[in-house]
Amino acid sequence: MKPLQMLPIAALVGSIFGNPVLAADEAASETTPVKAEIKAVRVKGQRNVPAAVERVNLNRIKQEMIRDNKDLVRYSTDVGLSDSGRHQKGFAIRGVEGNRVGVSIDGVNLPDSEENSLYARYGNFNSSRLSIDPELVRNIDIVKGADSFNTGSGALGGGVNYQTLQGRDLLLPERQFGVMMKNGYSTRNREWTNTLGFGVSNDRVDAALLYSQRRGHETESAGKRGYPVEGAGSGANIRGSARGIPDPSQHKYHSFLGKIAYQINDNHRIGASLNGQQGHNYTVEESYNLTASSWREADDVNRRRNANLFYEWMPDSNWLSSLKADFDYQKTKVAAINYKGLFPTNYTTWETEYHKKEVGEIYNRSMDTRFKRFTLRLDSHPLQLGGGDTACRLKLSPAAVILKT
Repeated sequence: MKPLQMLPIAALVGSIFGNPVLAADEAASETTPVKAEIKAVRVKGQRNVPAAVERVNLNRIKQEMIRDNKDLVRYSTDVGLSDSGRHQKGFAIRGVEGNRVGVSIDGVNLPDSEENSLYARYGNFNSSRLSIDPELVRNIDIVKGADSFNTGSGALGGGVNYQTLQGRDLLLPERQFGVMMKNGYSTRNREWTNTLGFGVSNDRVDAALLYSQRRGHETESAGKRGYPVEGAGSGANIRGSARGIPDPSQHKYHSFLGKIAYQINDNHRIGASLNGQQGHNYTVEESYNLTASSWREADDVNRRRNANLFYEWMPDSNWLSSLKADFDYQKTKVAAINYKGLFPTNYTTWETEYHKKEVGEIYNRSMDTRFKRFTLRLDSHPLQLGGGDTACRLKLSPAAVILKT
C-alpha cells in the first residue's frame, strides 16, 4: 500500500480552521479583568418649556403701549379674547374661555358672566364680563392652565390677575411726590383715553389717586363708514340682517383708584383702597329686522366697586415672618336696557318716517352681586425641615356671595 500524502492545499485549510479553536481555548483560560477610569461627561443645555405664568409688568405696559385687553394679549399665541362685538366675555387660554378662565383684581375674583338662553338669543341680556382699565394696573399675571389653589376651583383654563398701581409707581427716582397725565387716541374705534393721577411715597406713607375716562365708538370694519341710510337698500351700509358693517355704538367709561398705606412703626402697617368702574355702551341695532318698520336700541350698563382694609404685623420672631388680615368688599351690576318700537308711517304719502321713533317696549334686565371676604394669613421664616429650608403659609379666607337678578 502507498502511504497517504496530504496535499499542500488541504494542509493550509486545516491550519486556518484549527487556529481559532486554539486561540479561543487560550483566551478562555487566560482572561483577566481590566479596569479603566472614564471621566464624567456633563452636558449642559437650556430646556425650552413654555412658561405657565406670563407676567406683564409696568415697564412692558409702557413699552407695548397696552391700552386695553386686546393689546394685552396681542403678542400671546395661546391667549386671546372671547369677544362678540357688543359683549366681551373675558379671556380664552389654550382653547378654554368664558367663566373657565378666572379674572381677579388685587386677589378678589370678579363674578362670572351670566347668559340666559332665552334672552340672549334676542340680544336682551348683557352677558359681558367685568374688567378693569389697564391705566390703573401695575402688574398683570396670566396663568396658563389650571391653578385652583390661587385662582379658584372653577378656573380650569387659567386666570388673569390684575394688581393695581401704588404711589411709588407714579414717582421719578429719588422723588416723594409725582403727577401723571396721559392722553391717547385709537383710530380702531375712535376712542379717547384720558388719565390723571397723583402719587406720594416715603418712609411712612404710600398713597395713589387716579382717574381714567374712555370715550369711543364701535370697532370699524372694511365696509362703508358712516351711519345707515334711511330704509333698506343694497350694499354694506343698510338696515337689516344683510348689513355688512358693525352697528353704530357709543361707549363711555369712568374708572378710579384710591389707595393709601401707612407704616405705623417697624412692626405694624395699615392701609385701605377703593377702586371701581362704571359706564355704558349704547348700541343702535341697525341689523335688527323683525319687520321693515321696527327698530331696537340697547344700553349695556356695567358698574363695579372694590374696597379693601388691611392690617399687617411683622413681629420680631424667629419663626413668624408676618401676619396679615384683610377685609374685601365688592359690589357689581351688569344690566341691559332695551328699547323697542316702530317707525311711524305718513299716511299722506304712505312712506315710513325713519327720522322719528315711537317707543313701544322697554326691558331692563340686570344682575347685581355682593361679595364679602375676611382673610387671615400667616407666613413663617424659612425653617429647617428635612435637611432643607422650608417656608410655611397658613391662609384662612371665609367669604359670602349674594346674587340678585
